Amino acid sequence: MRIVGRRRRTTPSSSRRPRLSSSRRPRVRPLSDLYHEGGVEKAFAEDFVQIPHKGCWATASDHWERTVEEILNSVRDFEGMPRELAVRKAEASAQDVLRYLAQRGLCSFCTT
Repeated sequence: MRIVGRRRRTTPSSSRRPRLSSSRRPRVRPLSDLYHEGGVEKAFAEDFVQIPHKGCWATASDHWERTVEEILNSVRDFEGMPRELAVRKAEASAQDVLRYLAQRGLCSFCTT
């Protein structure tokens, strides 16, 4: 006997965080902007582009923005914050994670 129907959701809808529409979402700073800021941000951008992405700025930039978005949409601590502050904190968290991975020649989105 085969049961056909909808799957039950394992989490109540009230516990899920609503995503901001793209028009209301603050802009993630492009990787190139981080590079031009100098200092620690420049070193991060260089490492992230050169080591795991072998100099491909387009791929590295895409993976940077996707990582920040994932962190922003998954960390509950950002819920009560102003959007701009939440994005900046998500960027800082993404830098920490991606710097760790880049120093080992890895990227969370690359398969090789």
